[in-house]
Amino acid sequence: MTNKDQHPENRLGHDPLEWLEHSLQEEEATEPEQTDSPHLNIEHFSLDADIGTLMLPERLLVQMAESFHADLCAIVKIEALKHLNIDARNIENIDTTGVQLLYALAVHLQKTQRSVDLIEPTDTLLSVLHVAGLDDLFEKCANAS
Repeated sequence: MTNKDQHPENRLGHDPLEWLEHSLQEEEATEPEQTDSPHLNIEHFSLDADIGTLMLPERLLVQMAESFHADLCAIVKIEALKHLNIDARNIENIDTTGVQLLYALAVHLQKTQRSVDLIEPTDTLLSVLHVAGLDDLFEKCANAS
């Protein structure tokens, strides 16, 4: 079996992103109330019924990780959210921190029985996901819903 066929957790003996998953769980634990309100103060997110759309910025780098992480924590608290489309058509630059945030978001949504799709990923993003061994993490869609 090649390394690519193994889950990242199995390759390393531990989950290197465990801290991020715990962070999302701790955030939910400290504020147990979920919201149905689509009126979050997140300009790049919209909610239509139970389908959310998150528009990724052109750059998703370590410098913006804290604020982006806070946005993601707010999004996962939306009780009505059953499916998230991550619109990645604008990504021109993403570092490992950005990949970690997307990974943690996708894993968290899947663990909470919610689905996630990556919409129109750029070649840059697809290349970074491939190098990270995360090609199959997201369903890839041709167009935004």
